Amino acid sequence: MASPKTSSSPSRAASVSPSFVYLLLVMRLFFVLLGITMFLLNAWFLYYMDRMERDGCKCAQDWKRSFMQFSLIAFLSMAVVSLFINVSGHWLGVSVLFQALTIAYVIITRSFISDVKSDHCQCAETKAFRVLDLVNMIQLVLLGIALAAAVILTVRMSMASGTRH
Repeated sequence: MASPKTSSSPSRAASVSPSFVYLLLVMRLFFVLLGITMFLLNAWFLYYMDRMERDGCKCAQDWKRSFMQFSLIAFLSMAVVSLFINVSGHWLGVSVLFQALTIAYVIITRSFISDVKSDHCQCAETKAFRVLDLVNMIQLVLLGIALAAAVILTVRMSMASGTRH
């Protein structure tokens, strides 16, 4: 009966630098804190939208506000569901729909904010409105960066595939 072959050299396990592990932990913490912050902001914005409706703020009452309320409820629901289910990994269609909703929300929110400002709607202009305005501007910048990166990557990939033939 032959014995299994054993190696005389010590096993070489892949080692990971402690600074890399630390970086991963910091990044994970950042994204968890960002997620919590966005959840709380979205809940506050939904409360703000509901408050405008209850207070009878007629100058900010249109389909954009209703769309924003629907989107905020969807975002909050998705955040709660994603605590229990990895939505992006298993439900590609839901993930794509969510991304499309996010883009529409950012654009429609900007239009809503512009309308409220141009109409001088005093009942809508609160601290929550100013924070919504700031967050939406940041979202627009990030959306622009993401779209520019997508275009640049698409062009570079098509140029790279064109040079291989």
